[in-house]
Amino acid sequence: MKKLLPLVILFLASLATTAQTLPIDFESGISISDFVDFDGGTAAIVPNPLSDATNSSTLVGQIIRNGGELYAGSKIILANDVDFTTLTKISMDVYMSAPAGTLI
Repeated sequence: MKKLLPLVILFLASLATTAQTLPIDFESGISISDFVDFDGGTAAIVPNPLSDATNSSTLVGQIIRNGGELYAGSKIILANDVDFTTLTKISMDVYMSAPAGTLI
């Protein structure tokens, strides 16, 4: 199976005044040991490949699927549940170097 190009997940918590701040910060709060890879996915913390006004983070989370299952990925186990009773949405930017239209 063809190797997918790096998929970088950029979490944005400040898109609106009602946005919920997630307990995830690749700058200092999360380390590689907090990731749990599954079914062929591999996570890493890497330099931001596209730092701009939307996301000026120095570091971001990256997940690469090297074969394995189509749903391969990684997850982060949090110490506490995220409360969705009032704020019910999470927004994120996803950067990938694959051509536009590539299914992710």
